[in-house]
Amino acid sequence: MQQSPISDHYEAFLEQHSLRGSPAIEDERNVIHWSREAVTAVNGGYGQLSEPQFLQWPAVGLLLNLLHRAFEHLDAAIVNFTTGSAISSEGLSRATVELAVSIRYILAGQPETRVAAFLAHYVDVEERRLRHWQEEVASLSEPARHVHHQEIERRRTWVVATGDLVKRLRQEFTTCGAPPLAETWPNIGERFRAIGESVSYRTFYARMSSQVHSDAEETIRYLVARVGDDAMLAQRMAAETIWFSRLGLYFAAQCFLSASEDYCRCYYMKQAMTRLRAGQRIIEDELRSTATKVMVA
Repeated sequence: MQQSPISDHYEAFLEQHSLRGSPAIEDERNVIHWSREAVTAVNGGYGQLSEPQFLQWPAVGLLLNLLHRAFEHLDAAIVNFTTGSAISSEGLSRATVELAVSIRYILAGQPETRVAAFLAHYVDVEERRLRHWQEEVASLSEPARHVHHQEIERRRTWVVATGDLVKRLRQEFTTCGAPPLAETWPNIGERFRAIGESVSYRTFYARMSSQVHSDAEETIRYLVARVGDDAMLAQRMAAETIWFSRLGLYFAAQCFLSASEDYCRCYYMKQAMTRLRAGQRIIEDELRSTATKVMVA
């Protein structure tokens, strides 16, 4: 495993989250450094783009926003893991992975067309949700139904306005040279498949989804430990849980750096790509080391 880098990112992390240094946080100096270094590198590359490039690539700013959102999930996952909430960090790691995969999927095609599909999908989902909401309140009393209908119409105003905005944005993209064809937004499994990560979807991502959906796995593990009355087994299972949470964290970091690198490649940010590749190697080393710990535990 490579030595942790010396930088201001670690101190910035502590200050931002009102934390004091501890062995648990110190152990994760690599992921703290490289997640923040990725943001710094991408922001630097974005800041060097010219006005003609912004006109040529109208989705570049929206994709930067998505990368920033992914970083916020990852940063929160690091905070959770290093402050004693390892299991909860898995949910945030999963959110990081899903958004990073979406960004990579967008960048693997025509970015403007796929960004438009991403936004239009949100509108479609909200319209469907409003229809279902209205159907569910049909059997309520008139006063209760009236309150719900008011809120449904309030929300519908926003959804309609958003739909109009997406249509205008799609027209602007077409004016800038994007193909006029409308894409549909695929489900998460298809997005993984489209970027060549089907195995990750069936392994890492599927396991990380366990905590988000609160499935029975942890309850079964608890039951096995208690019924077995084996203190050593209980300790091994507890260790495996922690190491798997760390594995999920570093997998999320790897996905985030990959999305950041794809962004830099798409927009010809060569200097940033060099820095990101250095971080990728270190994060991958941590990932392999942690995987070994999971198997041993």
